[in-house]
Amino acid sequence: MEYTEAEEKVKPCLETMPKLAMSIILSGLEMKSILSLQRSSPNFYYFITHTLPDYKLRSIRVDVNAERAQLVLICSDVPHPITIQYQEAENGCLVMVGVRKKLLEDMDFQEVFLEDFGRIMNHQKSPLLEFEWSSETFPDELKTHFRSRRFPFVAKRAVLKSSDPTDFMQIIPYICPNHLKELLLHNYSDTTNKTAMEIIPMKALRLWRTIDTLEICGFEIEISIQELLHFTGVNISIATVSAQDLLFLKETFLLKENFKHFLINYRTLLEKETINQIFGFPHIAGTSNKGSFHPLINTPKIMLYVFYSCTYAQFSVLNGFN
Repeated sequence: MEYTEAEEKVKPCLETMPKLAMSIILSGLEMKSILSLQRSSPNFYYFITHTLPDYKLRSIRVDVNAERAQLVLICSDVPHPITIQYQEAENGCLVMVGVRKKLLEDMDFQEVFLEDFGRIMNHQKSPLLEFEWSSETFPDELKTHFRSRRFPFVAKRAVLKSSDPTDFMQIIPYICPNHLKELLLHNYSDTTNKTAMEIIPMKALRLWRTIDTLEICGFEIEISIQELLHFTGVNISIATVSAQDLLFLKETFLLKENFKHFLINYRTLLEKETINQIFGFPHIAGTSNKGSFHPLINTPKIMLYVFYSCTYAQFSVLNGFN
């Protein structure tokens, strides 16, 4: 079959496909293929920029400091993580992807990074296995992005690191509670002095009742032990714990099988004799740390393991004991 001169101008190809057909094709592609297609012609560039097809990323990890920003992407169609670094250069912003480098003259590295990050986040529609952001404080652009999303951000695991505990509530309310299972909030600053963190606003969110694991490291919260027992995994720091609290935890976990770990740090020092009375004779006795095993009441083949000192107690379940 031969084309006429008029037909030659509109010979069927990807660029002449109807929008619906192109959208269906793009829905079957992943990030690397979408970017390759986007660079192939101006028509594809504008269509993809307008429709924002899903990149189908599995993980997005960000680490930002005063000297550079690093973006790590895990894609289903790429065997190794894609690491993109943005750093300040003498004449602008230096962008590095593997061994490839590109200098963007007269550009600020944080502006370039935040623009790329926002574009990637807008393309991501399917649930992430993990989202991680780490910086001294959260930039306004990050907070604005989450506030302005048409739909809640979807991730199974969220790791947020900042030195300012008020940053977290600028992001957490905009994460979909139906998918989030693990929430980890860490202090970006490497300090032994734990900053006080207000937990009441988070307790008002639905995800407080739906997530499985809560980890708050480097911050101290004020909360009763009973308010944490619905989680299967906990790592927190509180100011004061009583002997009755630890005894309550031991007796509670001796009846439970559906928890992974419960680590509680506390400032109030308890006497060694008091702790030994609560947890019994230690099977593992170090200078400052001790460990003891206790068979669960309903399933004696499963042991409750308690690792403890004067400043913390960690409860976990061990299977397979005879």
